[in-house]
Amino acid sequence: MEKKLLKENDRLAKLPFGSAEASVLSNYLDVCLDIPWKQTTRDRVNIEAARKILNIRRESDILGDQVVRVLDPADFVRVLETGRNLHNHRVYLAEYDRYVEQTIVYDKEYHLLVGLLRDVTQEESVREQKESISRQTVEIADKVIDKQMRIVQEIASLLGETAAETKIALTKLKESIADE
Repeated sequence: MEKKLLKENDRLAKLPFGSAEASVLSNYLDVCLDIPWKQTTRDRVNIEAARKILNIRRESDILGDQVVRVLDPADFVRVLETGRNLHNHRVYLAEYDRYVEQTIVYDKEYHLLVGLLRDVTQEESVREQKESISRQTVEIADKVIDKQMRIVQEIASLLGETAAETKIALTKLKESIADE
């Protein structure tokens, strides 16, 4: 795997900076570098984090099951068919009431799909709260504008009435003075 990553790194160096392919390859290398390749263990790494994200009480509830029990396989199939990795794709897992950011990387040499999940439920809640506050603020502003427009129209109506009454009164006064 090290040779493959070095080869990909050399290929990245030859690509134009900022190109789409360079961006995808750079993300792929970043993900691969974050994997603890030399670390070995008998138990599952971060099984507690996965259990927390998916609200799983016991690891035996899911250990050994296919990934389709937890995640929609469509993204995995798309990555497998197209060979294009998926990075930081937000997904709502309704069964677990969680938002996750999903990254799926396909290693063609080993025919391996690597799926990484990051719990972004709290970030999503904060974003939704901000959107709600923004909507409420806009609604309040609309109500204030409507009320102000009604008041302006009422004032204009009253001014129009008094101007008309003043004109009638002054016209009558002018006529009575002219008659004398």
